[in-house]
Amino acid sequence: MLRAILSQYRAAFRGLSREVWILSAVLLINRTGTMVVPFLTLYLTKRHGYGIAEAGGFLALHGLGGFAGIFLGGKLTDRIGFMPVMQASLVASGLALFALGAVEGAWPFGAMLLLFGFFAESFRPASGAAIAAYSTEEGRPRAYGLQRLAVNLGWTAGPVIGGLLASVDYSWLFLVDGGTCLLSALPLTLALRGAPVRVPSVDPERRAEADGRAASPWADRPFVLFLGLLFFQGIVFFQFQSTLPVFLAQERAFSEKMIGIVVASNTIVIVLFEMILIRAVDRISPLRVVAVSSLFIGVGYGMTSFVHSLPFIILSVVVWTVGEMLTAPMTITWTSRRAEDGNRGRYMGAYGMCYSACAVVAPLAGTWVYQRAGSTTLWTACFVVGVLDAAGLWWMARRLR
Repeated sequence: MLRAILSQYRAAFRGLSREVWILSAVLLINRTGTMVVPFLTLYLTKRHGYGIAEAGGFLALHGLGGFAGIFLGGKLTDRIGFMPVMQASLVASGLALFALGAVEGAWPFGAMLLLFGFFAESFRPASGAAIAAYSTEEGRPRAYGLQRLAVNLGWTAGPVIGGLLASVDYSWLFLVDGGTCLLSALPLTLALRGAPVRVPSVDPERRAEADGRAASPWADRPFVLFLGLLFFQGIVFFQFQSTLPVFLAQERAFSEKMIGIVVASNTIVIVLFEMILIRAVDRISPLRVVAVSSLFIGVGYGMTSFVHSLPFIILSVVVWTVGEMLTAPMTITWTSRRAEDGNRGRYMGAYGMCYSACAVVAPLAGTWVYQRAGSTTLWTACFVVGVLDAAGLWWMARRLR
């Protein structure tokens, strides 16, 4: 039994290029220091005395900056290449985090949070284009899966360490998070200097289909519909960054350390099982897989109202984490397949902008419903939206068969 499991793991990682491994290692270093965003709501409410809705507004500023950063990052990736964009993003976001921890007052903090979101998220379309360039089309779901594995392996340690640091002094979060941004730029520059860019082969039928579309992703109607459905899924999913920590602290009396454990449980499941899960479903229609994932996300968040102890809270997190594992590699793989070599940065930018729009709307919507209608209404709405979104994605998968 153990030998069969190990064989599945080896098969899941086999055949990925050296460059894909290097890019994933860079993300591992960077995400290990991800501490500011998961604890930002608590930092603003507990240390600075802002209300929950006000804290949601600050998180929306971060998402708004990320929205602009992804848009510009995607365009620059197509113009100057993914490497300069990734390097500039890491260095600038590290410096922005240092400044963010030092500024005082609502306006300076909000402005710096906007800049941090801009610099940090410009990395995303460049990274997506880089993975596509250094992987074959058949291995692309697993390449993106390895990238996510690195991100979530870092997230496994980051929130736990962040919870410990926050219990001492929140200022440490900004220093450590900014330091890992700067540190991760070094191996990226040294290890990939002069690395050849392997342009992935494109299936002739897909090339013909792509040639019949406009160069802009916004003129690709099925892709725009896909982004719309993905947006509503993201509104539900991103509640873990805003209302879920507040709910656990206020209504379940969880400490920062316990909240860190809850967040880390999400990434532990991803680290252990995502690559095997991707390999199991990589021959199924990506849109069908994403439809099922929306159902898991809705059910997982819908369970939150009915669980009280730490083990059952973690169980609800595991359910929506399964949805996350099914969503992320398949959505970015489908996006990459819709694009061509000359506009992949813009497609990745549009894909990233969808999630940044979620990062703007999700904390505003979630904290508004939580504060005015209560947590039960919020988690019930998450369940309903997840089910409806699953139905829409399944319908779309049938239409595009």
